[in-house]
Amino acid sequence: MNLFVLFLFSYALVLKRLGLLNEALPYFVRTVKAVPHLWSAWEDLVMLIDSEQKVFIELIKFLLSLLILIF
Repeated sequence: MNLFVLFLFSYALVLKRLGLLNEALPYFVRTVKAVPHLWSAWEDLVMLIDSEQKVFIELIKFLLSLLILIF
């Protein structure tokens, strides 16, 4: 995990703590895209989604699984 990903995750946590949930969501998504095995980022991401965003999350999971198969 590089320093930039750690910054993304930390910034997402700060936004979440400030109650800026919609603003935090893209940073959690970018974090799990960069480091799919960072379980705490997934946990925080799942807590932020609502019913409309579940389709988006499922798409991300599918794309990540394809990425893992490629590498």
